[in-house]
Amino acid sequence: MKKVALVLTALVCGLFGIMLGSFAIEGLVAQESARSWPTTAGVVRSEKIHPSNGRMGLHWCVSWSYEYTINGKIYTGDRRTFGAFDCHRRRKNAENEAHSLPVGTRVVVFYQPEAPSNATLSATSESSFLWWLFVAVAAAFVTIAVLIVFQSKKLDMKLVRSDAKET
Repeated sequence: MKKVALVLTALVCGLFGIMLGSFAIEGLVAQESARSWPTTAGVVRSEKIHPSNGRMGLHWCVSWSYEYTINGKIYTGDRRTFGAFDCHRRRKNAENEAHSLPVGTRVVVFYQPEAPSNATLSATSESSFLWWLFVAVAAAFVTIAVLIVFQSKKLDMKLVRSDAKET
């Protein structure tokens, strides 16, 4: 029974680590590739502050939409930067952030040439640290899974030895 619990724990830790790691690496790769994207002019068309109620309580989140034109086609984007969480505990902080890009502001838009609808206002992330933290946590979970597997193997060896002594 102890071995089954160990194997299940290792499986859960390993899968969680792999999923979190792939999410973080995908974010880092997207952020890095955006640095080489071409840019175009855009205009902020809307800003919105909305409440978000989650595990950590009520937060006030800011979102923007902006328009930009590529080869005569108008696109609408809403990503400000990769990995940023534009939410605040205080509404006043969210309002201050919203005022940093008021409607009508001219902005530089980075867009993916193969998919121009994929765009961002910043090709660097204010949250690079967060992506790397996710990678570290993912590595820790995978390491825990590996250690559990080795512990399980040791348990098997002890059981084999104790069975051999009894016979």
